[in-house]
This record gives sequence, C-alpha cells and structure tokens, in this order.
Amino acid sequence: MFDLLMSLAVAGVDLVTSRPETAAAVVLAAVCVALLTRIALLLWADRWDRWAGARAVVPAPLAPPPPDWHRPLVNPRYAAYVAARSAAVTEALRAGRQPDHGGHW
Repeated sequence: MFDLLMSLAVAGVDLVTSRPETAAAVVLAAVCVALLTRIALLLWADRWDRWAGARAVVPAPLAPPPPDWHRPLVNPRYAAYVAARSAAVTEALRAGRQPDHGGHW
C-alpha cells in the first residue's frame, strides 16, 4: 500500500514539474468535483425524508381554550396599583408636598 501511495506522489510531482498547466487543470477539476459533490450531498440530506417516504410525527395543534366571558376588562392588580398611586399622589398634594411619581414622570 505504501508503494502505491509513494508511486502516486512521485507521479504527481513529475506531472507538476513537466506540465504545470495540466497540474493546475487537474487541481481545478478536483476542486469543482469536490464542490459539486458537497452541494449534491447537502441537497440529498435536505430531501432525504421525501425520497425515503418518511414523515415526521407532528401532533395536532391544541384546541384553543374556551372563551371566558366573565374575564375583567382591566387586570384587577393593575387597577389596585393605579388606585393606590392615585391615593398617594392626592394625599401628597393635600399635604402640600411634591408627590413621588416613582421615577416615571
């Protein structure tokens, strides 16, 4: 096996030294074949499930929850927060102090 590899290496060196344009053409052809093979393998890997007839098992989407007709229009916690802030600002203004806006104004 080593003799075969050595003879191929010697033949390659002889080809490059005797005809550099042929060696360049061989290298260019090898690069083109490698790129085309890579493209073909990527396309094959992308389409493998269709060629093999395999199908992915995808569960059916969940049914939407039933509508809650008694849901409040405003979040009760937000309404409580607004009421508390409003009461705090009103109290500060009545006491003659500058109201603390919590850094939002």
